[in-house]
Amino acid sequence: MLRLSMPIDYRAVGLKVGLEIHVQLNTGRKLFCNCPPIVRNDEPHFRLLGG
Repeated sequence: MLRLSMPIDYRAVGLKVGLEIHVQLNTGRKLFCNCPPIVRNDEPHFRLLGG
């Protein structure tokens, strides 16, 4: 594990953090095209990172 001797000023280095969420709707077509949707029933997968 990397240990730093001084704290990082995240604003100074320009850190940007994002969160992306996907929702599956049970509709007859996709939102931006007329393609048929494929409804999936598998378990969601995700990864949490933190310190």
